[in-house]
Amino acid sequence: MQAYNTIKRCKPMLGTYVKVSVGGHLSDQKLIEITDRVFSSVQATEAVMSYYDRLSELSYINANASEQACVVSDPMRQVLSFALKVSEMTCGVFDVTIAPHMVACGLLPDYGYAYDASANYTNIDLRGNAVGFTKPLFIDLGGIAKGYAVDKAFDLVKDEVDDITINAGGDIRTKRWQGSPAYIKAVDTNGRKFLVEDTMKDGALASSASYYLEGDVDAVIYSRKRTAFCAKPHTVSVYSSNCMQADALTKVAFLGEGTCALQAMGAKGYEINAKGAISSIH
Repeated sequence: MQAYNTIKRCKPMLGTYVKVSVGGHLSDQKLIEITDRVFSSVQATEAVMSYYDRLSELSYINANASEQACVVSDPMRQVLSFALKVSEMTCGVFDVTIAPHMVACGLLPDYGYAYDASANYTNIDLRGNAVGFTKPLFIDLGGIAKGYAVDKAFDLVKDEVDDITINAGGDIRTKRWQGSPAYIKAVDTNGRKFLVEDTMKDGALASSASYYLEGDVDAVIYSRKRTAFCAKPHTVSVYSSNCMQADALTKVAFLGEGTCALQAMGAKGYEINAKGAISSIH
């Protein structure tokens, strides 16, 4: 029998680094082939949902859905459907139609898409595999697609290995999560980053934080106020059964309004303050 073997690999993808660790009674060649499929899956998701790629499916939707219904792929339907579910549960605190305001804040490039300032998630008409916008608007999936990409790649190969962890810039999905350490990036009052060690409380983990609010802006946008938001230097992390859910819920929890959604989805939220203290979000 092949001895237990592990491989760790990393590639720049999704605007961050995607790290993959796999282990099993398999050869180096087989583990490399499995990680290649993980990276290919992530790349395929990025090609569909990237705001920046003018040839992506998302770009096609943004350019056309205000004029006519657009047929979408199953991955896009799944992500949009879940995004709308979270929007409804949070009364619009999570809202993918925030894209025009991200453009205004310099967080996204301006591609000249038309939009109505009054539009929100209720103007996304998703029916099966077709989506249309009932008002001019455009969307960004940056708050949810990375988690979906991790989940999709994880599910593709999880049964072929004894253990696997995929980490896409802090969006983490792992097979043997019980008792495993989790290292979460936090920031102190002077803007210095440091790692806080926690223990995985479910199979997936995602975090949102105020790391770059000055200079290189990386803020969470408050959809109701349409402004960049950060009340204090802190990090919010969410543990959940899947990464897409954790990814979306961190944005809501970061704004202090995610308690009901966390409970409804069986997720656990935690805040890490500037001193590294971890407290549960109730």
